[in-house]
Amino acid sequence: MDVVLAAVVPVILTPLVGYILVRFDKPVEGDSLRFLVSYVATPALVFNALAKLEMSGGIIALYVLAAFVCIGSYWIISYV
Repeated sequence: MDVVLAAVVPVILTPLVGYILVRFDKPVEGDSLRFLVSYVATPALVFNALAKLEMSGGIIALYVLAAFVCIGSYWIISYV
């Protein structure tokens, strides 16, 4: 039951908060909402997901290697 509530409550509260803000003539500007989502909410979500993830040292090394390969590939492609 707790899992269902944890999934449903944010879905219900988000439109409710939006409705209340519009009802009282306090609409949220699109730019400020985009900033909040892009620079605060998304990095917090990624950090939270990575903090809860259990990985061994080999998997972490593989991710680091993949990141360096991607960055190196982008670097090489940018000079071609």
